[in-house]
Amino acid sequence: MSADGIASTTAHGGSKQSQLDKTDAAGDGVIYYPSGRFAVVVCKHGGGRVIAITADTASGQILLNFNHLGVGFVSYTSGKPWVVVTADGWTVSEKSGRIVERGKFPRKQPEPIVCQVNEHLVVTFQDQFSVTAKFSVDDVTRTFKCGQELRRSAPYTETATGRRHDGKLQLDIGSIRARQRRVGLSGSLYVPPGPHHLKSEKPGLGELKATLCSLPPSSAVSSTVAELQSVDARMALIDLLPKPSYRAAAGGTQRSSGSVSLPLSCTASTLASSVTSASSLPEDFGSPPLTDAQRRLARRTARPSAAAV
Repeated sequence: MSADGIASTTAHGGSKQSQLDKTDAAGDGVIYYPSGRFAVVVCKHGGGRVIAITADTASGQILLNFNHLGVGFVSYTSGKPWVVVTADGWTVSEKSGRIVERGKFPRKQPEPIVCQVNEHLVVTFQDQFSVTAKFSVDDVTRTFKCGQELRRSAPYTETATGRRHDGKLQLDIGSIRARQRRVGLSGSLYVPPGPHHLKSEKPGLGELKATLCSLPPSSAVSSTVAELQSVDARMALIDLLPKPSYRAAAGGTQRSSGSVSLPLSCTASTLASSVTSASSLPEDFGSPPLTDAQRRLARRTARPSAAAV
């Protein structure tokens, strides 16, 4: 099942946005510390979002960083890794850097791993789909979902409205497209529907023939298709000349009399005369000239005739 990681945000404060929170309605932007330093940066990337949370220090130590696929890490304030999440699994380390837990997804432990990074950031890791970062500073409290987020939790065939006579499912195309548009607003990898979705209920190459048949003859597309069909018909009428076929014979080299050898530069009259004179060409073109060494080799390897035996 395809999925993409989206660092979505949920505001827990009032309706009035804080002066420290400079994110837009989609959740992209920056949250600052009261000191003016960067605290949280959220931006779109690769069909999803990237989230980074830094410390309120002059060095700007990165405490959390996850990409749009839910791959990232949580660090101690010292900079050493605490929880590292990859596409295949995870690791948990002590403050000294020693790994105390590692595994591959799916993670089966029911207890989540809670990381109290500092007084502003608490990260809860359950599995690759459940990574939550709660950040609070001054009058700003935000919750970021950094894990891999599925586009759907059930097969799309569950939305089938019936079954056709040939066994194919009838899907609710309208609701599927509506969901694609809705998910697309939050960073889906789906591309927006093209102009064909306004012309056909089931767009695609399978409907191209039916669509062309329904076009009026005065349509520019119909004239273009007719010209292409005319070119195809003319190409089918072109008959290539037969290729020359050679075969070795005991008395020399023979070539089929139905074959014609043409020069690289020939006119139409030359081509016609060559074709008409093909039947008068000799069947045996003779033997090629041999050197003295070739003649001696031929005499030594020649088979004795029946008369000599």
